[in-house]
Amino acid sequence: MDIGIAIWSKKKVFQGRFGFLNSCSYIYHRKIKVMLYYIIIGSIIMFFIEFSNEKYRDELEFEGVKVPKFTWFDRLFNIFLWPITVLLFIKNFIN
Repeated sequence: MDIGIAIWSKKKVFQGRFGFLNSCSYIYHRKIKVMLYYIIIGSIIMFFIEFSNEKYRDELEFEGVKVPKFTWFDRLFNIFLWPITVLLFIKNFIN
């Protein structure tokens, strides 16, 4: 960051992980990182759900259990609301 911009904006400048960042920029990058981690965790959970669904499809159909097919809405819903999916999994695992 240019010193002239830092003086002009009158914001406290500090050495961050990515170089000179002002406080607003640092908070913005942190929020983006948290959102990215949240979406990555949801994608990994949905991948494991899809993988286990496809892996055991034949066994479940042989037992007479209807195997669900996921639409893109279901996938995106589970990616963005993965804590609810995990809580439902734990609830059903205990019962």
